[in-house]
Amino acid sequence: MSGTPAHSRLGQVARLSREAEAAAQAGRVNEAIALLKEAARLDPRDRRTLHRLGDIHRIRLNRFREAAGYYAKEARCEEIEGFEARAIAVWRLVLRCDPGRLEGYERIGALYVELGRLADARQHYERSAAELREAGLVQEAAIVRAHLAALSPAAASVVEPAAAPPEAGPGPEEAPDDNAADLATDRLQNGRLFHHYGLHQQAREQLELLVASLPEHLEARQLLVEVCRAVEDHEAAAQHLRVVTRLLVQGGQAETPAAAKTAEWDLPPVEEWALEDAPADPMADLLEEIREDVERVVVSLQRKAGGP
Repeated sequence: MSGTPAHSRLGQVARLSREAEAAAQAGRVNEAIALLKEAARLDPRDRRTLHRLGDIHRIRLNRFREAAGYYAKEARCEEIEGFEARAIAVWRLVLRCDPGRLEGYERIGALYVELGRLADARQHYERSAAELREAGLVQEAAIVRAHLAALSPAAASVVEPAAAPPEAGPGPEEAPDDNAADLATDRLQNGRLFHHYGLHQQAREQLELLVASLPEHLEARQLLVEVCRAVEDHEAAAQHLRVVTRLLVQGGQAETPAAAKTAEWDLPPVEEWALEDAPADPMADLLEEIREDVERVVVSLQRKAGGP
């Protein structure tokens, strides 16, 4: 007999699991659930126990949301253990039980990205956003599209290793400048999009990448002040505000630093992201769909507040 607490705990979990199996086969479902809950308390990362709890709630009791909760715990355990593919399969089971659970859609996409399967991530986000929108879950669909926006070809390219600089020559130097401008626009739009939907950390990542390459990008700095305040990083917000103040003074938009701090920031509303004269492309179409979703949410809220 081993005296180690871990060995004793595992033995108790195994015993409880056997008793739960016998109770379930005898039709004593509530007893089986109580035994499995005790096993999960003793070992919160026992994926088999969590899965069985989910199965009992889904198959025996038709309590799908509770089942989704147990499956979600199982999926997180799979992620912690480094089994991304298994975690994706369990998150899909979560969504079959609770199709409106936003966390499942987000985690599947994030896991595909971690596995380097960006095409699968894009396909997942596109299909999920369409399904959520069709089900009337407009806000959830818009958030999923926000994740899709961050996987635009321009944004995705920032994670790839930089190519070695070419030999000195007059020709190739103009293209990177154009690409940098397009990438800055994408990052600004993604940052504003994430911030609008409350995904402040994702917004901060996009905007900090932008100002790392373009330190005097005024709109990005202005938005970073708001984002850093939203995540309560007031020191970073103050640093960005000092840059904004300097840029406003240099640009003649304020005569003194004190006036610059109170100057009106000319950031267009979220509905005006897509420029009318911009060439048609998938990103523009995506942002237009998000704008339509935002309008639907606003109309819905107005109707609830003021009646038909």
